[in-house]
Amino acid sequence: MRRSRLPSSVGWLVALSLLVGCGGGSTPATVEPPIVPPPIDPPPFEPAPPPSGPELGPLVSGTLAYVAGIFVWTDYAYDDRGANLDAAAGGDRTQSEFAGGDVVYPPDAAPGNTADLIQLQISRRDGALVVWAVLETLLNPDVPVLAVAFDTDRDPATGAASFPGGRWPTRGALGVDVLLSVSAEGARLWTYADGAWSAGESFEAVVDPGANLIGTTIPPSVLDPGRGVWRVAAAVGIETAAGSWLDGAADVYDLAFVGDERFVRWQDNAQADVLAGVLDVAEAVVEIDFGRLADGATASAADRIAQNAALAPGFHTFLYKSALTLDEGVVTDDNGTPIFLGPYQPYLVYIPESLPASTPLLVFLHGSDQNHLGAVFQGPEQLYIGTGRALSDDPHLIATLGFAGDGFDFPPYTLQVWPLARGARLGYVGIAHRDVLDVLADTRARFDVDPDRVILQGASMGGIGAYRLGSLQPDLWSVAFPLIGFQRTELLPLSINLLNLPVRQINGGVDPLIPEEPATASAARLDELEYDYRYWLALDRGHEAGGFIWDCLYAGAGDFVRATNPARVVYAVDSNLDVVDPATGLDLRFDSAYWVSDVRARESTELATVDVTSLALPRREETVVHVDRMFDNVDVAADFCGPNPDVQTGDRWHERAVEIVLGDELERSNTVEARLENVSVVAFDLARASIDPDAEGGVAVSTDGPSTLTLRGLTPGGSVSGGTDLWEVGDDGSVTVDVPSGESEITILPGG
Repeated sequence: MRRSRLPSSVGWLVALSLLVGCGGGSTPATVEPPIVPPPIDPPPFEPAPPPSGPELGPLVSGTLAYVAGIFVWTDYAYDDRGANLDAAAGGDRTQSEFAGGDVVYPPDAAPGNTADLIQLQISRRDGALVVWAVLETLLNPDVPVLAVAFDTDRDPATGAASFPGGRWPTRGALGVDVLLSVSAEGARLWTYADGAWSAGESFEAVVDPGANLIGTTIPPSVLDPGRGVWRVAAAVGIETAAGSWLDGAADVYDLAFVGDERFVRWQDNAQADVLAGVLDVAEAVVEIDFGRLADGATASAADRIAQNAALAPGFHTFLYKSALTLDEGVVTDDNGTPIFLGPYQPYLVYIPESLPASTPLLVFLHGSDQNHLGAVFQGPEQLYIGTGRALSDDPHLIATLGFAGDGFDFPPYTLQVWPLARGARLGYVGIAHRDVLDVLADTRARFDVDPDRVILQGASMGGIGAYRLGSLQPDLWSVAFPLIGFQRTELLPLSINLLNLPVRQINGGVDPLIPEEPATASAARLDELEYDYRYWLALDRGHEAGGFIWDCLYAGAGDFVRATNPARVVYAVDSNLDVVDPATGLDLRFDSAYWVSDVRARESTELATVDVTSLALPRREETVVHVDRMFDNVDVAADFCGPNPDVQTGDRWHERAVEIVLGDELERSNTVEARLENVSVVAFDLARASIDPDAEGGVAVSTDGPSTLTLRGLTPGGSVSGGTDLWEVGDDGSVTVDVPSGESEITILPGG
C-alpha cells in the first residue's frame, strides 16, 4: 500500500503569564521560577482507515444508496472504454458497432482495465470528508488518477463546465467549483475561480493494490460540506510518463453516476456519449445529502435477500467478488480474445414479474464472442443474432429487424442469470467454469433459490458448455438444455454421467457453425445409454437459440426437480480434467456426484467409473421407449411440446427421445451393489443411500483391481466385516476397507 504523506501541521503554543507582587520594603521571598510547558502541537489529523470489504452493499451496478452513513455508487464492470470517438466525430451511435467507448489503454497502463471504477464511497468521519474508490484492476499504484468534483452551490451555471485538463468535452456544464484529485502523488483540492482551475497543497492519499483501493480523507479545515447538499461528479483516468489526464496528457476512461445503461455491450453507451460531449453532462451528476451522511443514514434496513427480492422485475447487473487470486487486468489470448481477470465479476440477472418463495433458477451460458449481456458484436454486413439474449434491447438488432426477432421478444419464465465466464471464448473451462459456480453461489445468497430446481442452459459455445458442466457435475442441476451445441468428442465418454440429469437438446438442421453430425452423435449416445433425453433437430433452422416452437420447453423448465439421492449413480472420472492451481486458489476437482465421492483412478490415463445402486432407496420397474418421429407445423399449428393453436411458423423438425415408463416399485433391502472399473479409491455415503447402519446389511463390490473403499454414515463404534477381516467404525461414522480384485461382500454388523 502506498501512502503519500501529509505536510507537517502548524504548531501552536499555550503561553503562561505569572505576576509576582513584592511587599513594601520587605525582603522578597524566594520564588522558584515557573515551569513553562513546551509548545503543544494539536492532535495529529487522523485519516479514516480503509474500508475492510472494501466494497459495500449488494453490488448492483448502476445504483446508488446510503449505507450506514456512507454514500455508495456501484458502477458497471469493464465499462472503462472512454469516449465514443465515433459519436464525437459525428458518426451514427445507434448501431452496436458504433456505440460505446473506443479509447484504448497505452502500454504505460498495461495490462489495461486500470481505470475501471467498481464503487465510489463518500462519507464523514469526525467532521472530515472521506472518499474511497474501489477499482477492478490496481497493479501499478502510479497509474490510476481519481477525481471527485463538487458543485457547492448546486448551480450548473456557475463554476467550471468540466474537469481540468480538457480531456472531457462536455455538453452542458458541470458547474463544479471544487475538485479532489487522488493519485500516488497525493491528494489535492483544486478550486475554480476566474475561469481557471488552481491546485492546492497535497495531503495524504492511499493507493493500495492489495485492496484495489484508492482514496483519501479531506481535512475538515480544507473542505467542510456541513449538512449541505452538493452536486457531485467523478471520473477515473490514468497517468502516464507524459502526465495525468488532469493536465491533458492522458485519457478519462470511466465515470461515476451514469446509470440506466442499456443491457448491451459493456453498458457504457451513455457514459461514452457523455465523455464524447454528445450527451448532456447532467447524466453524470448526482446530489449528495451530507446531512444524511452525518446522521448515519441507511437506505434500507432489510436484509440482503429482501433487498434483492424487492428489486424491480426485469434485468439487473450484479457483481460478485471472486475469491481467486488472479493477475487482474484484461489480457488477450493468442487469437486476441479478451480474458477478464479482475476480482469483481459481473453477471446479468432477470427477475420475473412473479418471484415465488423458493424460486427456480435458470443459469444461461453465453455463446462465443459474447459476454454476460448476450450482446453480439457484429456489423450489419455480418448480421448474426442467433444467440442473442431474450428481450435484447440492442439498438442495432431493433433498428435492423424492427423487433427482437423470433424467440427474442418474450421474457424468461424464471429467475435467470447469465455469467460472463471470464471471457468470450474460454469454453467454460478453468476460471470460466469457476465463474459459473461463483455466480450460482452468489445468486443463491441473494435470492431464495430452490436448490432442487436449478436449470442449466446454454447456446452455441454455451450449449457445448451445458453438456460439459452437466457431465462433470450432474448433481448440481435439475435439467440441462444444450442449445445449438453438442458434447465434444473427448467428453463423449462422460455422457455416462447423465443418468440422473435429463437432457433437452435443440439444434438447427442448416446451422453453418454447428454441423448436424456432432449434435446428432451426442443425442445418439444418450439414446444408446437409454437415458432420459429429447433431441429436436429443426430442419430449416440455423444457429438459433430461441424460437416460438420451443418456447414451451422454456416454460416448463422449472418443473424439473433435481435428483439428490438417486438409487443408481453412474459416475466416470477423468482426472486430467481437474484444474488445481494453489497459487490462484482455483480448485476444480470432478471426483464426486450424489452420494459417491473421492473417486480416484488406478491408471490416470483412463477413466475411473463407478456404477453403484442402493437397494434401500425407492426404485421402480422401467420400460424404455425409443422415440424417432417427424413433425411440422406447416398445416397444423404445433410446437415441440405438441399441438398449439398459437404457433404455426412453417417449421419441420425431427424428434428423437428416450421415454421411461415407470412400473411397480421394486423390493427394497439394506444393500448397496457397486461395480468399479479402474477405481483405486472411492467413498459411499450410506446415510444418503438410505442404508440403516443398525440393521443387517452390506455392500457388494465387483472391481477389476484392488480398491480402497470408504463407507460413511455408519454408527460410531460399530464395525464391518469382509471375509476374515474386521474393521471398526470411527468416531466420525466412517470406515475404510481394502477391497481385492473380483467380488467382495462387506457386511455391516449391527451393534458393533
